[in-house]
Amino acid sequence: MLTLINDKRMYVSLLSKFQQMKISMQFLECIDEQLTRQYLAITGCKITKAWYGLQIPHEHQPVISYGETSTMVLGLTMPQHTLEATIAWRSKSGRIYRISDEDIDCNDLECYFMTPSEKIMQRWGQMPDKSLLFWEGLTMDFKISYAEKDQGLKCSAYFFECVNRPISNYFEKSTGIKVDHNIKVSQIISPYEKGEVSSIGLSLSVMNFAFPVKLCWRSRSAAIYTPSDEDFDCSDVEFWLEDLQPAYYMKQINLYKDTPQLPFALKNLNYQLTVNLIQTDCRMEMVLKKGMAQREVELLERIYSFIDSYNDNSEKKHRKYGVVHNANGYLDQNRENLLHLEIDIGSVGPDFFKKLFKLFNDMDAFESVTVD
Repeated sequence: MLTLINDKRMYVSLLSKFQQMKISMQFLECIDEQLTRQYLAITGCKITKAWYGLQIPHEHQPVISYGETSTMVLGLTMPQHTLEATIAWRSKSGRIYRISDEDIDCNDLECYFMTPSEKIMQRWGQMPDKSLLFWEGLTMDFKISYAEKDQGLKCSAYFFECVNRPISNYFEKSTGIKVDHNIKVSQIISPYEKGEVSSIGLSLSVMNFAFPVKLCWRSRSAAIYTPSDEDFDCSDVEFWLEDLQPAYYMKQINLYKDTPQLPFALKNLNYQLTVNLIQTDCRMEMVLKKGMAQREVELLERIYSFIDSYNDNSEKKHRKYGVVHNANGYLDQNRENLLHLEIDIGSVGPDFFKKLFKLFNDMDAFESVTVD
């Protein structure tokens, strides 16, 4: 089962290398067990991907305070948002534990979320996996910051939380197109019009092509809400989209319907390879052979090692072959023989995929690999 701190060795390494701080494996193991249990109880949601959970701030050292109740500020990455989280711990014995301590009695340590509140965690935990406004790689905070800085529009995350589910459902019913990672709202844009029926512009991305649409809303109570409002009842507001162009969206989607022709030949593969689409956010579904699910960590480590070696070799040649930005793999929560691999392919090209697909063949672990 995935937890809030999956790669504890990475935590130790990152804090040591970039923040010059020491944190012990035992401390991480103690807080991970308790915080994961609390997170699951509060949100009611499983942790479905390895990079969801507690993250170390990249820009600065985690803020830590020691005392009868000690605290540390981290990031809590949820499926659609990253929240600032303050974790707190105290001991039953009165001992003040430091994050570097190696001799920790986990039964003596009590750990819990001081912030965010349970209400906020529940709200973000209940966001649909596939929706127009919330999607991996671009947080709501970023969109709101862009809207204010570049468009002069003051917006709140709460307002667009209310918007998200209704317009995602509205889009699917109006266009007949299912929302997925290729269809999303990338920006909040001008103009904004306030009135009995208010509206604001959105940039809708379909297969990386941008289409302007209008988000409209009105209240059942006759109250006039603005995009910056943070304290209102979502159920009082009706949201919908205007200026949708379903035919154009389908045209862009259909451009990628046929299987792309790879610019290289692969013969005698010991697995079935299906390539539907290769784009920057490359996603693979890999059906494992019998008995291979237990070797998930070993298989992923071999893939990650290949990517690291590929990047190192390319860096030595002034990035001649490009570099992969990121890769994450995980077992499906419902099908134990299905391995997901998601790669931000960065600047790599056909040479990378030719070698990657050959690696899969050498691993002899897969029945099939599907690339979307």
